Amino acid sequence: MLTTLDMNGINNNNNNVLLNSGQFAVYGENISVNLGSLSRPNFVLNKLFISIPKGCIYGLIGPSGCGKTTLQRTIIGLRKPDYGSLKVFNQIPNSKGSNIPGPLIGYMPQEIALDDELTVSEQLTFLGRLAGLSNETIKSKCSEILSIMSIADPSKKSTQFSTGQRRRISLACSLIHSPELLLLDEPTVGSDIVLVHKIWTYLRQLNETVGTTIVITTHYLEEVTRTDYFGFMANGEIKFQGKPKDFMRSVDAVTFEEAILIKYNSRKKDTKTIFDDDPIDEIKLKQIEQQSTTTQSTTTESSSSSSSSSTSISISSVFKPKISSYYLIVLLLWRYLLRWKTTLLYPYLLVCISSVFVGYFLTNFFGRPMVDLTVAYVNLANSSVYISKLNEYLVSRDINLVNVADEIIGRKMVENGQAAAYFIVPQEFDLGLETRVASSLSSNADEALQLAGRITMYQDKSHIIISETIVKELYEALTDIMNSIVSSKGLIGNRLEYFSIQGVIERTDDPELFVSMPLFLIGILTYFCEAYSMMMFTYWVTKESHEPMNERLSSLGITNYHLKGTATLLATFALSLAYFGLFVVFIPLFDIPNKGHLVLIIPIIVGCVLCGIFKAILLGSLIESDVTCFILNLFYSGITWAYGCIAWPYESVYYFIQPLTYLFPNHVSNEAVIRIIVYGDMIHPKVIKGYLFISAMVLIHLILVLLTNRNKSNL
Repeated sequence: MLTTLDMNGINNNNNNVLLNSGQFAVYGENISVNLGSLSRPNFVLNKLFISIPKGCIYGLIGPSGCGKTTLQRTIIGLRKPDYGSLKVFNQIPNSKGSNIPGPLIGYMPQEIALDDELTVSEQLTFLGRLAGLSNETIKSKCSEILSIMSIADPSKKSTQFSTGQRRRISLACSLIHSPELLLLDEPTVGSDIVLVHKIWTYLRQLNETVGTTIVITTHYLEEVTRTDYFGFMANGEIKFQGKPKDFMRSVDAVTFEEAILIKYNSRKKDTKTIFDDDPIDEIKLKQIEQQSTTTQSTTTESSSSSSSSSTSISISSVFKPKISSYYLIVLLLWRYLLRWKTTLLYPYLLVCISSVFVGYFLTNFFGRPMVDLTVAYVNLANSSVYISKLNEYLVSRDINLVNVADEIIGRKMVENGQAAAYFIVPQEFDLGLETRVASSLSSNADEALQLAGRITMYQDKSHIIISETIVKELYEALTDIMNSIVSSKGLIGNRLEYFSIQGVIERTDDPELFVSMPLFLIGILTYFCEAYSMMMFTYWVTKESHEPMNERLSSLGITNYHLKGTATLLATFALSLAYFGLFVVFIPLFDIPNKGHLVLIIPIIVGCVLCGIFKAILLGSLIESDVTCFILNLFYSGITWAYGCIAWPYESVYYFIQPLTYLFPNHVSNEAVIRIIVYGDMIHPKVIKGYLFISAMVLIHLILVLLTNRNKSNL
């Protein structure tokens, strides 16, 4: 039988009875938590002993900064003790198979932990469903708790209430699922006397009917008399604890405040310890040995009370089962949809308007080079099969070919603006072209015949994009013709790149290379898929990382991976859908040739969006400053624009910089999107390369995110 056992769970020197930690809702020994570094330690909790019986209301008091909030966060598993052991309902928090954190816990942080974008009703419904409650139970509990908290209109958002009302709503969120262990950090701050009485009445009712163990921190000493037990903290230790009334009786005090002062003065005289000034009547205890504050009769009552409450807990409640992962994802998606109503709408409008504006401005500023272009040619070969094929190819690209009698007429047409260029076809063009293909690997090739397969072109260089559009289209056309020759001759296809390097078209000068406007617009959209997704999601990560609501969610078992994974899922779907819609709008709006199936670009869009989102998570996880993240976003976007081959082709980048383009997801992906949309290629080396490349980039980014966040269980 326990006779003189103190509330710290340490048996009196006259007894050899060891107390079983399973009797307690919370039991800890030698708990130390260091919030500093190894070289400069800052032990907020220092060799702390605590024992809170099941089914009681426990008041935790002490000066500001003594470690009360850190102790609560340690109890619910948000902080891991650096030293010592702690058990909650005989379980180690965050251990395998533990229900802590989880729905077993109800937690009200010191800060107001609410979703500002949700109404009061939506917040309570979300938390109730998170604890596995039915809709009927949630409605009943909402009505009951909000009535006690004097919240009249739950359809309003929490930002529409006063600070005091918001604190009461935060308290209601902790009570909605009737937890087994309820931890409240100063819940009655800013409340009037009548409301404080109603709150304490409800807490006592919850304690007696359900058997909830309640741990409450407060600066109001008169509230401690309402608790079953209390503990006084200072310097990271619980200096003394016991029953409030017995504590007052033991020092012959009328009020609890007087009892604290008497205890303080007696300790000061006995230990001859120097005390500093303290906000609570100059009480700040330093290096005082923990000792019992209860008498033999008090301890006997404590033991019986603990035993009975333990029995009621075990009978009335088994640990609440965790909801399924699928249901959890659905709930978090629902929460994000409610939170992101405006967060999603305004950025979407911004990106759509800015994309259309940029496309319209650039298209009208530079013209539409792929529409209604005229090219004259002098055919010295008279009859040529390959020139006929070239004519068919260019007509399909909206380029009109005009056959003129001689070079003088072609030059006059260019000078008068009737044609953008003219070229001369040699007499033995067909034979010369076939010779170039057949003798490409031969060291004894006939140079004269090879020259006969070369076209000489003269252009009006006043509009560089138009001139380079014609160069590109002729180049593509002749490459296709040479591909057909390779197939008919049975040559090796893997040497086709030889022809693209040598070039078939003779240019009069070497202008700076540009791409045509439709291809540039496709590149812009592909670039936005990653760059804008990264910027938008970085804003989300940095904003969400500082949300006080995260502490409440973490106490319910919601991890960092749950939050970021669900947000990534929703953002990927929403952004991919938005960018696919922009492609659908841009194609008819800007006369972009479309011969392919747009569905084929969806995997590439999704991949680019994911790469941007994963980069945002990396930035948000490593850097807390919003401004720094924004600057790094702009820097990366500028680098991507410069070296990602958006406004110029890959061939125009210096050879030693070209490998850097493969560091950016949009380069290879853009080539694949162009082949799919403009040329209608479903199975093409560039398309397959694009699919494989974006898949590899997503995998690499995902691995980096997992490695960066492996030690972060909570946001």
